[in-house]
Amino acid sequence: MSATKKLLIPVDFSSTSNHTIDYAIALSRELEVSEIILLKNFHYTSFEILLPSPQFILPSRQDLADRKQENLTRLLELKTFYERIAGDSIKINTVFKEMPIETFVNSVIDDEQPDLMLIGTTIVDEPTDSYTFLNITELVRTSRISVLLIPDGTQYSAIKTALIPCNLKALTDIGILRHLNNIIPRSLSNLTLLYFDNSDDILEDARREKSLEIVGRQTLPDYKFNVYRSKKQDVIGTVGRYTRDLDVQLIIALPHAHNFLYNLTHKNLIRAISLDATVPVLVLKAF
Repeated sequence: MSATKKLLIPVDFSSTSNHTIDYAIALSRELEVSEIILLKNFHYTSFEILLPSPQFILPSRQDLADRKQENLTRLLELKTFYERIAGDSIKINTVFKEMPIETFVNSVIDDEQPDLMLIGTTIVDEPTDSYTFLNITELVRTSRISVLLIPDGTQYSAIKTALIPCNLKALTDIGILRHLNNIIPRSLSNLTLLYFDNSDDILEDARREKSLEIVGRQTLPDYKFNVYRSKKQDVIGTVGRYTRDLDVQLIIALPHAHNFLYNLTHKNLIRAISLDATVPVLVLKAF
């Protein structure tokens, strides 16, 4: 495995964001990452600037300049702090611009060509000071690289078993999973496909599962490949239950229509992305 991998982390100085950096450094030692890029945007819309403060005072140009400088100073302090933790083997770099976060992230992806983006998540419906998490839906949807979502408080442990919930009827090619070796440590050895189907054709279901197992083992010979079927309507709850029962360390969301998140509403998408903060979720993008 090449030792030139880059990780990209949007930061906002929250505890959730800092925990993501901690996780990334631990992951980097197994994934052989050479660089972590900490990205911080500074952006106020015209509407936000016109909103008065609680004291009914509009921010002046100097106020905005001071806030921008404070953000830059804190970013450099964060870089210095994590350089001491990462050691000499991992380079910590920063990028800071005055730009909307979604646009900024993709411009950095174009310029720096990172292999994976990490974003911290927190429990849905609980108060959070993480600006990045508040924008997570658009960041995940628009990212041109795969995104690893790290639940707040989750400590890094070797990733041995991954659960792949999917729409089996839309799943035409599992070859996309070959790219896992580029962004997941070699400790991963078990891939479990969980598909949702309400049909009562037992023979057809058995034939389809057997066929998928054979294709999976031929396509992904380095992994132990298993297939499970669920008729449950509660996709999010079922994924959570299988995650606990099978001792899963990673959930993989496939690209586009294969993705179990694909048809969810906005609120359910956020809930599914964080999965109530249990294990990391890898949103895999097409290569």
